[in-house]
Amino acid sequence: MIHDNVAKKAQAALVRAGGASGDKPGGRGAAGGGGPPAAKGGGKGQPKAKAAPGPGGRTVSTKGGNPESKLPCYANFEGTCKEATCRLHHRSMTPAEITTYESWKVTRASRAASPGAPAPGVCPDFLAGTCALGAQCSMEHPDGPSKTALRKAAKAKAKAAAGQ
Repeated sequence: MIHDNVAKKAQAALVRAGGASGDKPGGRGAAGGGGPPAAKGGGKGQPKAKAAPGPGGRTVSTKGGNPESKLPCYANFEGTCKEATCRLHHRSMTPAEITTYESWKVTRASRAASPGAPAPGVCPDFLAGTCALGAQCSMEHPDGPSKTALRKAAKAKAKAAAGQ
């Protein structure tokens, strides 16, 4: 029972608007409460799933990256992404994405280096004596004289021996 006139008018207006029922009083200690019953424990919602660990059980960082991207950052998954403006999403990967990542790792290991990377080994043009790049060549030039240098030295020696 409501004793205050202002509260009575407010309750009557609430009942007319459909926000409360007239037969159950609301307020402190009352069973009705004046509104729909709240769900028990309805604070933060469902607990979030824990992130899948990265390689070696390492926790995957979610800092940086682009949350709008649908593709995960493999470098972040490995713990090597250093780009603050990475265009890929920094998050844990799903089991299907981990399978794709594993196959990508195998493919990456068998691929040749990018075109701008220095080629491994001795320069075949240097060995043939035709390397026009000289010191600018990205391949190895052994310390010994090239075939061209040896030919020139042999020609000069033969010319000197023939002239004397």
